[in-house]
Amino acid sequence: MKLSKLSKATQDKSIQAKSAEDNQPNLRLEPNSKENVQNILQVADLKVSFDFKKVIKGISFDIAKGETHALVGESGSGKSLTCSAILGLAPENAQVSGRIIFEGDDLLEAKDKILNLRGKRIGYIPQNPMTSLNPVKTIFSQLKETIQIHKPQLSKNEIFDLCQVLLLQVQLKNWEKVLNSYSFELSGGMSQRVMIAMSLIGDPSLLIADEPTTSLDVTIQAEIMHLLLEMIEKKNLSLLLVTHDLGLVAQSCKTMTVLERGEIREKGLVESILQNPQHEYTQSLLKGAKFG
Repeated sequence: MKLSKLSKATQDKSIQAKSAEDNQPNLRLEPNSKENVQNILQVADLKVSFDFKKVIKGISFDIAKGETHALVGESGSGKSLTCSAILGLAPENAQVSGRIIFEGDDLLEAKDKILNLRGKRIGYIPQNPMTSLNPVKTIFSQLKETIQIHKPQLSKNEIFDLCQVLLLQVQLKNWEKVLNSYSFELSGGMSQRVMIAMSLIGDPSLLIADEPTTSLDVTIQAEIMHLLLEMIEKKNLSLLLVTHDLGLVAQSCKTMTVLERGEIREKGLVESILQNPQHEYTQSLLKGAKFG
């Protein structure tokens, strides 16, 4: 996204929307209600505590169908823990409350559903592909295992064909060599492309990408984000991008939520917030941001 100067009317509208939102009472979100039709994900009053010490302090945000949304903050802000709660992967000793409504289902009330959704309707791309891939199994073996979980009806030949299609989709033209390789034989960029391919196996409607380019070289970062956004546009997916990089947010996302110590500081349109940040924390993040 190229940052351009906003009109005064646009800025005033954004500020008024934020003000109105802040003054709204907490509303109960009903699964499958008309209010939720346009949103693929709604997080409402999410709290995560450890030994009754609140770490995530009642945050709320939503992601529309086909929308790219950034969850922004420094290390320790609660970004990754929020994603873990959405995925049903919060630590066992965590107390999680609130509402997490995905495609009409409240995942905190029906915890068994997240087991079927995770990796299928909700794809996940981790921060470090090198530690996420198994170094003692070939890439084909790992892709095959994931396919067998989410698409058990496929034959051996169909699994092989799908692996080829997936790797070509993420622009790994030497797909046959990659399938026979181990993760330590691949570059960081190639490994992350494999992880993106793996996240697409279950035909998800939402991708959660947790700092997907942090461990990569700068030039490779741009290639991976371009690929990821291309996949999202082609398949009409929604994206929750977890990052501390506001430059990346400006180029990649439409809306954003700014987190500090488990609390929301700002949320709204990316362009509006970056042009006219209201909170000092967002202003401090902007001072260190690099925009390409």
